Amino acid sequence: MACPGVTTKPSSPNLGPMTTMTIHVSENSPDSALVQEGLRAFNAQHVPPAVARPLHVIAKAGGEVLGGLIGVSLWNWFFIRDLWVTDSHRRTGVGSKIIKIAEQAAKERGCEFAHLDTFSFQARGFYEKNGYHVFGTLPNYPRGSDRFYLMKQL
Repeated sequence: MACPGVTTKPSSPNLGPMTTMTIHVSENSPDSALVQEGLRAFNAQHVPPAVARPLHVIAKAGGEVLGGLIGVSLWNWFFIRDLWVTDSHRRTGVGSKIIKIAEQAAKERGCEFAHLDTFSFQARGFYEKNGYHVFGTLPNYPRGSDRFYLMKQL
């Protein structure tokens, strides 16, 4: 579907022999794969192939899950996607043990750095206590909260 309010315009000289251009906005497009493949091909000229390896660390006691971390190693970086500890085990050291074990496993894979993001209502202080520092902030994301991007050299 054409984007509401966007009209087809005569092409600029930079578009070559095309005389018109249309812009389509949708939640899914058959051309999305072409866009993704074009970006992968461009990236391949500049960086090694992206081989993402999942890394999960789950802490249990007596069969009960106390918490866990879900991350991925990619190139020389480790990304912590999710870290969660049950309410009853927060502030007991479980989260710090989980993150340290995950960081060690990432180092064994060749990762030199780790990064993650967290919201202002989550665990920024916890990550800072574990050696991470903020390198970026999205204010008011979502409205009334901030999103922080943190990293650490392993």
